[in-house]
Amino acid sequence: MATVRTSPIMLVSFADASMDGYGAVAYVRTVTEKREIAVNLLCAKSKVSPFKIVTIPRLELVAALLLSRFVKHVLKIFNNKICISKIFAFSDSTTVLQWMNSTLLKDIFVANRVAQIKDNISKAEWCHISGLTNPADILFRGATPSQLMENYLWISGPTWMKLPVEDWPISEKSCFENCGQDIDSIKCIVSMEDTKTHPLYEMVMRSSSYIIILRITVRVLRFVKLLPVKEIITASDMYKAELVLVRIVQAKYFASDIKLLNLRKEISNRLRKLNPFLQNGVLMVGIRLENAPISFAARHPIILPSKDPSTEKLIDYYHKIYLHTGPYLMEAILRQIFWILEVETSFDNEFMHVIGVSD
Repeated sequence: MATVRTSPIMLVSFADASMDGYGAVAYVRTVTEKREIAVNLLCAKSKVSPFKIVTIPRLELVAALLLSRFVKHVLKIFNNKICISKIFAFSDSTTVLQWMNSTLLKDIFVANRVAQIKDNISKAEWCHISGLTNPADILFRGATPSQLMENYLWISGPTWMKLPVEDWPISEKSCFENCGQDIDSIKCIVSMEDTKTHPLYEMVMRSSSYIIILRITVRVLRFVKLLPVKEIITASDMYKAELVLVRIVQAKYFASDIKLLNLRKEISNRLRKLNPFLQNGVLMVGIRLENAPISFAARHPIILPSKDPSTEKLIDYYHKIYLHTGPYLMEAILRQIFWILEVETSFDNEFMHVIGVSD
């Protein structure tokens, strides 16, 4: 880099993330011998987003952590060779910037990563940038090397970087004011689930057997005249009782998502990849084997939580009637009707216990 010895050298970096990936890119801003401002691409790094569903704000925070790590590495390389006068770090996530400016973080995941970022680049000035002018956004858009070489935003960064710093379109104060608004809006969207328990759920969950739970539910539905009174309990009665229980359990764990679906709004990340829909008030998977020549139930299994007692009793029931089969076959059998979230965790916590009790 041909620079004037007394001219300031700035390190300007950008971070961004999406559900597909996250990354960061850094530029060196210098003043040439002709007193012209030059911006050069220094380094970049990207990673694929984790398979486990993570919220966008957390991915943005992980991208900021990645940025801090390789900026720290760059500073270590430049040590005693080039004097960096100032470090700018940009993110298009106001939530991340609010976390960075907060002194009280209750979320351990967020607090640990914010602490690492501040430890890596304590002297960096964090600012907000529009997503449209964020060069880090290009990292996970599938651009080929030739496309990158022809992309001016990628090679030289935003055009305003060649202006004096006081003319840059940034305002730290207004940035953090916007951050506060963003956090408030999140609090409005993410509401607590209804803590009131359905009386039918409280009554039937006292039983240790899934089949007895269904039978009790049938009798309750007959008593309130939602099912016709018969001498015997039929398969149809058991199926209708099961649907009633499913609706109660789903209302307990997915109330906010069901409400958002009814309003045709975006649902939470834990269910988004399943593209769920409501069929007769029951939450079902919407993207699995859509065109397969199999039953509707197998194509669109019912979504259930993993840690509810009813789910544990359901797994226990199917495990017994299928002669204590292994976990992989058990999962395949259950998914002909039910889609249990984090089913592996359910098996880890309950499956071995069920085997021990059965034996």
